[in-house]
Amino acid sequence: MPGPGSVRVGRWVGRLGVVSLPAVEVALSLDGRVVRRHAARLEAAGWLGRAAGIWREGSVVWLTERGLVAVGLGGLQPVRASPAPSPTLTAHGVQVAWSAARAERRGRDWSSGRELVSERERWEIRVRDERGQRRGLLPDLAVWRRADAAPVAMM
Repeated sequence: MPGPGSVRVGRWVGRLGVVSLPAVEVALSLDGRVVRRHAARLEAAGWLGRAAGIWREGSVVWLTERGLVAVGLGGLQPVRASPAPSPTLTAHGVQVAWSAARAERRGRDWSSGRELVSERERWEIRVRDERGQRRGLLPDLAVWRRADAAPVAMM
């Protein structure tokens, strides 16, 4: 079974969806070998999926449904990956993960769009589409620059 360090890595990955291993290194201030070792443990337990990276980002990873439950994120939807997430989802996930990694590294609180879904009415941004119809969008990331200030929505 994966230990507490692997669960910490898995929890960070699970909050975001699809992430690159280098972003995990930066966010959690871990050496690349350590992150790859944790990812291997999570993958061996069936908690994590892995695919080749993009843009020389190393592997991209995501938690399986079993992994989400195991790290305490059972309320989040698993990433649809058969056998790997789509290139568009992967590219988007990698970019959002880097933004979250920078926020984490600076000690700022953040929530991913996957987490904001549970409070859709609070976070939804109403916009008009190209046909003039109103629809709600959720930010990819909400980052608190200060504890006493409103969060910044990143899309």
